[in-house]
Amino acid sequence: MHRLAVTNPTGVHRYAVQLAAALTATVADGDQVELWHGATSEAPDVPAAVTTRTWPLHRRLVHLSWWALHRPLADRFLGDVALVHSLTPAVPVPTRVPLVVTVHDLLTLQHPEWYTPFARRIVGAALRHAARHAARIITPSEVVARDVRTTLGVEPHRVVVVAEGVDDRFRTRLPAAVIADACNRYQLRPGGYAVAVGEVGPRKNLGLLLDALAGITRENRPLLALVGADGGAAAGLREHALRLGVAEQVRWTGRVSDADLVALVQGARVLVHPSHYEGFGLTPLEAMAAGTPVVASSAGSVPEVVGDAGVLLDPDDTPAWRDTISRLAGDDATATDLAHRGVTRAEAFTWERAARETWHIYDTLA
Repeated sequence: MHRLAVTNPTGVHRYAVQLAAALTATVADGDQVELWHGATSEAPDVPAAVTTRTWPLHRRLVHLSWWALHRPLADRFLGDVALVHSLTPAVPVPTRVPLVVTVHDLLTLQHPEWYTPFARRIVGAALRHAARHAARIITPSEVVARDVRTTLGVEPHRVVVVAEGVDDRFRTRLPAAVIADACNRYQLRPGGYAVAVGEVGPRKNLGLLLDALAGITRENRPLLALVGADGGAAAGLREHALRLGVAEQVRWTGRVSDADLVALVQGARVLVHPSHYEGFGLTPLEAMAAGTPVVASSAGSVPEVVGDAGVLLDPDDTPAWRDTISRLAGDDATATDLAHRGVTRAEAFTWERAARETWHIYDTLA
């Protein structure tokens, strides 16, 4: 993992930690898993069972050297390894042993306007390097696998879909008092709000939710909790909420602890996820596992995850989102049905299964 210890971990970081833990739990006799990352000032938050190590050289210098020179070969300082798995294409990883790369999406190529010029260059180089040199490319969904094959020109046999899992903390129902305590900290009432989870950036399409709220009569309008760090769009969204007259109905929590995240998702009436694109859809999956009804975008890979266990809507159809949010706020029967279907569907997504499928790829190559 190029940078494991960060103050604002994302879905990619959750993937790295959860997969490493599951690989460690399912390791065969004689095999060993090490999670390498660049040194940062923060301490990485990983399970104690996972062996973590840091690169002996400065992280950014390594990145620049890998990008510009394709040196040093990673396995020279990783030790006697059989295989290297790059958990996200943040930078090219040159190595003499078989290389596996997880590609979560191709958004730097498909939506370059969402990224800085530097991010586009270095991630683009990493994707091109993976297309040329990776023995296998893992994707979390069929949508991303298709994009890798068509956009990067990778042969089908080198692309393998391994769906992600869901943290068991979402599956375990918290006591009502714990949920109420978390809700109180953010001026929310259990069961009385819609929640959206994710970095507050342009990809998440959160402006649509504000437009949808504005179309619901004030007496029927639920509170909206926006849970996630500012990804550059928060100021504009706050101004938009003021213009629409819905600012009083929006709670901006910023980034919250993992414990509060589970409580806020379990305490919500519905999770709303209008993203323009997702390479997998971890947030809707976590909500389904938590027993929270899901209304999600029909774009990207989200339909692969949600299936018929949630309501899928066009991310540009504001009236449909308005009507669905308004209906679920008062329709107990539909909300209960969606919650039951979501829990059942989420049972198929486990990190143990993801780990065993990943081990099979390793065994094939090494």
